Amino acid sequence: MKNKIPCCIIHDLMPSFLEGLTEKETQNLIEEHLKDCESCKSLYESMKEPEINKPEKRQVDYLKKVKSSNKKKLILSIGITCLIFITLICSKLFIIGNKASDGMVSAEATGENTLKISICNTNSAKSYGKIKISSKDKTKEISVREVLVSPFNKNGCVQVEISLDETEQVKLFGKTIWQNGIFIKEQTQKILSGKTPYIGSITNVLNAASSLQWPKKKFTNALHTSAEPYGWELIFEEPLESRDIDRITSSAPLMIALVDNMGELIYTSPDKNGSICTEKITEKEINEHLPSLIEKYNKKTGANISESMKIKDFSASPYLFQLLLNILDY
Repeated sequence: MKNKIPCCIIHDLMPSFLEGLTEKETQNLIEEHLKDCESCKSLYESMKEPEINKPEKRQVDYLKKVKSSNKKKLILSIGITCLIFITLICSKLFIIGNKASDGMVSAEATGENTLKISICNTNSAKSYGKIKISSKDKTKEISVREVLVSPFNKNGCVQVEISLDETEQVKLFGKTIWQNGIFIKEQTQKILSGKTPYIGSITNVLNAASSLQWPKKKFTNALHTSAEPYGWELIFEEPLESRDIDRITSSAPLMIALVDNMGELIYTSPDKNGSICTEKITEKEINEHLPSLIEKYNKKTGANISESMKIKDFSASPYLFQLLLNILDY
């Protein structure tokens, strides 16, 4: 009656017994069975973990711990790398920024021989960050970094003050904005950018004329290039009013200055009776009238512009072209 439990049941319970998962009473019964059953005892011995494998198990456990530790370190490293990357991107966008290339600029000279410059970003999502002023050969150049609007740079406008001591020229965005007491407006730079050496291309002529003030009436173009003086003709389909003629006569000197080999501007339009009227504004007439305008400007501003300057001389630089606009009160 010693071996009451069948061996097949002992075989089924053996894995649980080896792992200590059986109840106390079951465990006692199995142990009693093993004392008297060589077959089951042999199975028990074969299923037991050999002592020689225990160091190997400890090594495997250690390697698992190392692997788990390395995984945590890897995840931490990736997290730190991502954080650094995000920080660098944010620094670039909100603090360092990129070199600015344009903006709305205004300036005024104060009594302390200082030029106060206001720069406003035309993009509401962007502002200006770091400002650097460098000096070379009596020229001061302002470099501005453009950044995204943030708590660090909330305002889209910045103020810069520059001492004009031993300064003849101030540059911003790579362009001259002040020279010899004259502030050069953005519109002046835009008009002068249309300067062209030849009248032979209607595309170039229209590009030069695009920033000037013309009558808001439909007209066609004609180029007169068969003989000098070369000219550009505006042919209007309806009568011109006095304000239209004023716009043509005020823009004509600038147009002749912008196109190097252009000698005259012609405009044709019907009058109220339907008769065709043609008028000319020539380079020669402008140069004859220019000295009196320069003299008047010199007296008004205290400037010392040479009265011998010709209309085309003024398109040589932004400074001279701004002078011409000031002289013509354009």
